[in-house]
Amino acid sequence: ADPEALEHLALALAQLLELSPKARPVVHELAKGLRQRFLQLAPLVGQGEMTPDQVPLPDSLLATAQHLRILAKAYDVSLCDMEGFVSAALGLVDERLGEKKVSAELTVVLLELLALLSLRFAAQLMKPPMPCVAADPRDDTQLKQAPTATEDLLELATGLLERDPCPREALGLQLGERLGGALAGHLGQLLAEANTVPADCAGGISALEPGDLLRTSAFSQLFAQLQQGLASVESVPSDVERVQTARLCCLLVAGCRHPEVAASSLPSLVLSLPLSPREDLQEVAWVFLRRLRREAHLGAKQAEDFFTTLLAAVKVVHQDNGTSVAKELSSRLLQHVGVGKLTPSLQLALLAALRRGISA
Repeated sequence: ADPEALEHLALALAQLLELSPKARPVVHELAKGLRQRFLQLAPLVGQGEMTPDQVPLPDSLLATAQHLRILAKAYDVSLCDMEGFVSAALGLVDERLGEKKVSAELTVVLLELLALLSLRFAAQLMKPPMPCVAADPRDDTQLKQAPTATEDLLELATGLLERDPCPREALGLQLGERLGGALAGHLGQLLAEANTVPADCAGGISALEPGDLLRTSAFSQLFAQLQQGLASVESVPSDVERVQTARLCCLLVAGCRHPEVAASSLPSLVLSLPLSPREDLQEVAWVFLRRLRREAHLGAKQAEDFFTTLLAAVKVVHQDNGTSVAKELSSRLLQHVGVGKLTPSLQLALLAALRRGISA
């Protein structure tokens, strides 16, 4: 199915739930039916190839999970059930880590589904809850287990990342040494592969500004591409797919405001992209830079964080590639910042960041 079309369907469904309370029971029953089907099929994994109604189990489970994934963009398809539904989905991902009874394609669908549910649970736990989850079922007893479920998801994701060989230098990430190292290693490897693709090979995806509600998110596009790649008969990604995957992963970092991501080396990897021979990768860095500069006007701390983030990227490049390359990156970043046009507050922030960098 067309990922863009699925995204529009999910958006339309979310708007329908907001505008028409009468639609909520219909969506609830749809989610309930899909949830029950999933809970019936999940325990059968490893016990045979057919469901009780003589449908191939892998196909039926994958189709059910895909429908749940689409609906989860607008509604809590778990019906706020941590012990049953969320536990079953996590168990299937764990099967992939163990005896590989679950296909890679189903694993990717489940990871996106669980990530979407984790976001909905987080929105439910806010005080007050976010408007986007107003139609979702709520069970405060079950929601207390949501943080543990999210930790389990991250642990499984770490295990999946660590299964694949990739360089893991100590990059000082605070996301947890295992997960942070795996993420940085994979992103660095993706960028290295993308930079070897000939410059005349177009990436096919325009750079997305974080928060653009009129465009399919980088998160959704990345999972859609992973699913298409797994369904393809080609065993080796094409050059276009390599560039697209690298760009989408970097766009996820560019749009993330989590403090542990901001304090990690992931932003430095993205902000080093002005050195890339590919203009489509360079543009991702400029998207990130524009977002940081907009937020720098919100206050003194944000302004200093902006220049500290840029300085950290230059430091990483200096450590890995030497002084001349670091100077080139610094020059390109400052050209886009427009140092001669900084407001007085940003000038002070720049000086503070430089003093901190010199004394460090």
